[in-house]
Amino acid sequence: MGSLTSFDTPFDHYAYGGQDDALDERAIRGLNHFFSERFECHHCHGGMNFTASSTHGGVALPSATFHNTGLYNVGGKNAYPGHDQGLYGLTEQPTDRGKFRAPTLRNIALTAPYMHDGSLPDLGAVLDFYAAGGRNVTTGPYAGDGRANAYKSQFVRGFDMTPAERDDLLAFLHALTDPSFIERAVPSRDPSR
Repeated sequence: MGSLTSFDTPFDHYAYGGQDDALDERAIRGLNHFFSERFECHHCHGGMNFTASSTHGGVALPSATFHNTGLYNVGGKNAYPGHDQGLYGLTEQPTDRGKFRAPTLRNIALTAPYMHDGSLPDLGAVLDFYAAGGRNVTTGPYAGDGRANAYKSQFVRGFDMTPAERDDLLAFLHALTDPSFIERAVPSRDPSR
């Protein structure tokens, strides 16, 4: 039984393979935005796997890899839907409400819908969500302004983003897709493999 790895992306060719033309100008600008303090993406999605959730020997459950992004603030009480409380379900610490692991961004263009509950349909909606500093749910049982959630990560502050910057970030996120991974991820029916 093998493991699935995904390091054959345009980004990998650019960053590690010495292929300066592997990313176009938009994706390079997006890379620079991604790693900037203005957009803050790299704080939760850093390292070679674009996640803070990778662990190594001896680390049981590093709480720094869990983040409340301001997706919810049910009833204005810093709550998430009762069935979906995040890390709080394990720790029962109020400050852990709504904290979830930051997923890898490798192959992220292939994994819609987004957020832990699939409530955002595409990557553009995700960028708009972070630009707003969270989400304000105005009606229904989950109504509340997630942007005002007291437990929201310090890195989800919101930011101004031009349409061109949004396109650049999307180009970079798409450059994290490994086309060969999809082919390798499909199970082979060949018993010799």
